[in-house]
Amino acid sequence: MLVLFQRETCPDCKPVRELLTRLQVSYININVPKPREERHELIRTTGSKFIPALVDGATVIPGRLRENADIIAYLKERFGDPDELTARTAGDSDELAARTAGDSDELAAKTAGDSDEVAATTADGQPESVALPGEAAAEPVA
Repeated sequence: MLVLFQRETCPDCKPVRELLTRLQVSYININVPKPREERHELIRTTGSKFIPALVDGATVIPGRLRENADIIAYLKERFGDPDELTARTAGDSDELAARTAGDSDELAAKTAGDSDEVAATTADGQPESVALPGEAAAEPVA
């Protein structure tokens, strides 16, 4: 489980929280006190008093003053870049929708043709037995 050391009012922490949310990654959020000398658990765990800091099992990314690029890069490498995943998914959806629309049109045309054949009648208005594709014609019932 990921552990994020941060403060709600920290401008460098907010992008990390937002990325974790967009990635839909669960994490433990530890809010640290504002005075750096009081961040005992953060210092003991990461060796640094700066935030944001991230712990992922044995991987520790200590905080650096006014810096979150290492954490952002790590999360994108570990879980994928949500912007790339969204663009790729959108492209796949567009392709699937176009293919499905084409298949629907083709099926509608085939079905309309099949319906015309099934509804065929003789010149005197009596139903005519018609063979559907792949079937033998049924004998008329008197």
